[in-house]
Amino acid sequence: MVSHPIVPPGAAAPMAPDPMLVWTWKKLSLRDALGYQAMATGREAGLLDHRIILWAGRGRRIVGLQVSKQLCDEAQARALLQKAIDAVP
Repeated sequence: MVSHPIVPPGAAAPMAPDPMLVWTWKKLSLRDALGYQAMATGREAGLLDHRIILWAGRGRRIVGLQVSKQLCDEAQARALLQKAIDAVP
């Protein structure tokens, strides 16, 4: 699942995932973008046993990606995130 929330004009560009999420994030290295991977999900125990959750931001573009671990591993998920952030207009 890929989400692309709209950043309203005049709003500050996001520099990290939403601080309202009670998740712990690890920074990723992406080409020309900020990237993060969820490491702990607070009250949603077991979610990361089945899913890889990633977030990326570049300028005013934001992409959230959740992918099942049955479909791909972490390296493939990061490559998908890079493709998704490159494709967002």
